[in-house]
Amino acid sequence: MINIRSSIENTIDKTFLTFDSYNVLLDKNNNNEKVYLLNYNNNSVSIKKILELIKILLNKKINFDIISLSLTYYLVLVYDKDDIIMKISIYNMRIREFLDNVTEMYFDCNLLFRDYNNKNLFNLKYNYKLDELNNRIMNKKFCYLLDNMSYFDKFIEYEITHMDGLTNYDIINMMLYAKTKIEDGWIMDEYFKRDESWTLNYWVNYINFINIIKFREIEIYNHNCAYCNNLFNNNDIVFNKSGIFVHYECIYSRLYN
Repeated sequence: MINIRSSIENTIDKTFLTFDSYNVLLDKNNNNEKVYLLNYNNNSVSIKKILELIKILLNKKINFDIISLSLTYYLVLVYDKDDIIMKISIYNMRIREFLDNVTEMYFDCNLLFRDYNNKNLFNLKYNYKLDELNNRIMNKKFCYLLDNMSYFDKFIEYEITHMDGLTNYDIINMMLYAKTKIEDGWIMDEYFKRDESWTLNYWVNYINFINIIKFREIEIYNHNCAYCNNLFNNNDIVFNKSGIFVHYECIYSRLYN
């Protein structure tokens, strides 16, 4: 299976390079998911045609579905028989546009990318060092980078219905992304923004690693959800901002409704 994934990735790399379109690849720390960022403006050969060419070049036993979700975003699903073995997201846009509009880029684990054969960092304004970020990724730690959720505890406590600069859809997307990470064994901490940050983790990880998550000594006194008041179970996914802990499902329901 690893050889199949490597073959697919190498074929995509070489093909994009041939058309002088290949820019960077983000390894999503999951062998089943890859993200390519291109800056491709060749009107004579579309990205979809390039992907169809890649499909021809690959092993005939590999099924390869190309889904055009927009003019700038393609999703490629790679099957071995009936099993999806890879998901490949391909964005065709400038780096600045990508950083501003793609949810994954609000989290530090996605600042590391491969430019051809070298590792590098997106957006140096965050002052991460390459080894520092690589070490966090190797230890499956990640955090939120922006300060646009700094008043979200007020949203929870006082039922404010609007957050400046963020829609409910934006917040749901961010939480869904964080949820996929922690379900894959990651721990979300407050590494970059510290007390202004928010996290999403299994309750058992808050109990066992709260000082690591918060980067300071702290005790959890209330083990009940601030919305439904039910006692947390170890495997509950729980949102935390400041001293407030809330079930992920409770926040999701409120945002969605």
